[in-house]
Amino acid sequence: MSGGFAVVNPDSSLNINAVEAVPVDQLDVEAARRALADAQKRVERATSDQDKIAAEIEVEVYSAVVASA
Repeated sequence: MSGGFAVVNPDSSLNINAVEAVPVDQLDVEAARRALADAQKRVERATSDQDKIAAEIEVEVYSAVVASA
């Protein structure tokens, strides 16, 4: 799993540090839709808080990818 962080500076500029990045036009939106549906199912079926939180993060990420299309 990749990670990163963003910092908003006092002058409203933004610094983003990430392990990896992909141009939006290279994202596979159909694969993201499938992964989103799977993550949503895992949120519903989660048996622990940790599993539910992990799936909810995936839902947020895949939702953003789908919205970028």
